[in-house]
Amino acid sequence: MKRILKIFMLSVCLPFVGLAQSNQSGLAELKTELETAVRQEAEADELRAIEERLEAFAANNDRSWMTRYWMAYAGLHLAYRMENKEEGLSCLQAALQHLEECLDRNGRFSEAYILEASIHSYMMSLTPQDIVTLSDKVTRAMRRAARLEPENPRLLLTEGSTFYYTPEAYGGGMNKAKASFLKSVELFGTYRPVDSTYPTWGEDEACQYLAQIFVREQDLENAKRYYERALEINPTNRAVQNALNRLARRSE
Repeated sequence: MKRILKIFMLSVCLPFVGLAQSNQSGLAELKTELETAVRQEAEADELRAIEERLEAFAANNDRSWMTRYWMAYAGLHLAYRMENKEEGLSCLQAALQHLEECLDRNGRFSEAYILEASIHSYMMSLTPQDIVTLSDKVTRAMRRAARLEPENPRLLLTEGSTFYYTPEAYGGGMNKAKASFLKSVELFGTYRPVDSTYPTWGEDEACQYLAQIFVREQDLENAKRYYERALEINPTNRAVQNALNRLARRSE
């Protein structure tokens, strides 16, 4: 009897296990495609096409919260590519809506709060009149992420970029930014995503920011070191390649 029951349970459960694995694999492929497109500075149309496929995927799988995260990530990078401020804000608002749906399904997903902070940070550049309100939203999102996962390297990257663009008189500055970026790079060295659908972006950005700070400090040796590390992670980064070429000319 026990053997029959076991066979019955396996026959019921295995199709669902297979479906879950298929969903994870399909989302992992879309996530990798999106992260690669962002690293290669793909045009807006390519990002929109991936976002539309994510939308279709979200309606038919059990990982819709993670799918919404990646749609929000696509929305942020679409906003970066918009020449019109209103179009950029529309992309950001849609991204925030995706994150809200993501967090409704998984309120302990620290990566969503980190991405939310990045979105509000970029909003500040588009609507400087709202800087106080948006700054509070960035702070709240960062605190929530820190409570959930204080050693997340993207948390330190986002913290560093906030310090980088905030004057020292207002609590930011290069010294604070440098410390955050150094810690981010250190954490990326040991970071392992939970599974293949989780984010892996950010390490090259942290290295690039560090290199820029070292250039400001006239520490060209460390600037070259971190630019080279960023290029090793993302060989298609033209801005980093151009920066290395400038450093080479200064050393001649």
